[in-house]
Amino acid sequence: MAQTFAATGQNDVDLPIGNVIRGVLLWGTTSYAGAAPAPTWGQVEVLRDNQHIFYSASDWEVGRGIHGLLGRPFPPCFTHIHSVNAAGAGREDCEDPEVGLSHDAYYLLLPFDVDGSDNYSLETAGAGRVNVRATAEGAEAVRALPIERRVPAGTYLE
Repeated sequence: MAQTFAATGQNDVDLPIGNVIRGVLLWGTTSYAGAAPAPTWGQVEVLRDNQHIFYSASDWEVGRGIHGLLGRPFPPCFTHIHSVNAAGAGREDCEDPEVGLSHDAYYLLLPFDVDGSDNYSLETAGAGRVNVRATAEGAEAVRALPIERRVPAGTYLE
């Protein structure tokens, strides 16, 4: 689901209805960085038929930090090189870790089914609307990629 927020403030991204959703991967044009951070998504909420479910007013930066508590932090970027002209004698390279944005700083995973049992998955069958709501801090492009469990027609699940 890709769209561009028309303005800052409240914006909705609709999710598909009919399958079980195990989580949503969000992407925003701007991440949380700089002197005055303003991530595109800002705060995030998940709603089913206009009722909060799983996430209610969760800040982008807090959502990214939660992954460390779950034991799967986003990786930092260790691929850059600092170059210094050392007194005109040539170039010295330093591969020390960079402090700042990682390659995936623009992504946020909202897991629903954290233990893989589907006990906490979001059932969308019968719902009138399922959406991710943002209190956007930037009128920019975003994406919401639902992680669904798709069951072929005629399959029996216990």
